Amino acid sequence: MLVHKTYITKKNVTKLNSIFSNLQNFANHHPLIISISAPNESGSYKVKEKPFKYLPFIIGYSVKPLLSENKITYMIKEIPFLKPTLFYSFNEYPDKIELLFTIKIKGFIGVKHYLAQKMTKAMDKLIDTINSNN
Repeated sequence: MLVHKTYITKKNVTKLNSIFSNLQNFANHHPLIISISAPNESGSYKVKEKPFKYLPFIIGYSVKPLLSENKITYMIKEIPFLKPTLFYSFNEYPDKIELLFTIKIKGFIGVKHYLAQKMTKAMDKLIDTINSNN
């Protein structure tokens, strides 16, 4: 399953790279992440997330960021029955930055759709937070 969404921001590519390439910075802007570890020897981080506002339910998973110029990929592991991968690509124009967000999920059909919807809503909030900060 693939889901694509494009966001527009006035932030520059350097600022966006500093947020998305550093998972500690990313976690500071993300509406669901409650903690993130330092990277282990393989470059993976342990993430704890509270996906439901009113339920005391916390999930944990591993994320390994892969960086290239104006592109960032998050390889996510340790989510039962699912294997999501997140792709962020930044395209710079004179008056704006276009961020292409792509989710690729392997796993059970019904759960994939729910996870994609949850991740897209979180990304919507994350971009709103980034755009509202100076």
